[in-house]
Amino acid sequence: MQNDIKSHVCWHVLGLLYRSDREYREAIKCYRNALRIDPDNLEILRDLSLLQAQMRDLSGFVETRQQLLTLKPNHRMNWIGFAVSQHLNAKYVIVLDPINLNMLNHFTHLNGMLVFPLWTIG
Repeated sequence: MQNDIKSHVCWHVLGLLYRSDREYREAIKCYRNALRIDPDNLEILRDLSLLQAQMRDLSGFVETRQQLLTLKPNHRMNWIGFAVSQHLNAKYVIVLDPINLNMLNHFTHLNGMLVFPLWTIG
């Protein structure tokens, strides 16, 4: 860290070391520092979201999963992770088949409920 404090890789590796030592709050701080330098790094965002769920930081978990979904909306796991984050945060969602909802690109609100498409696994 002394040699390159502005490297997202250094911050990410330090976060991984803290996580392996079960110092989760410090790991989250390191991941956030890494994201300040490289805000669209998918690996760091995924690692951060896992720790947020583990530490019950549900609002942060929703925010991070939404950011992942925004960056890669075509990945099914991002939709599933976003749905899980909303469910854990007591914001229950309606899951609809996208064939019947061509007008919905990603997600929207319908009568106060969050709606997003679900792709069949197959």
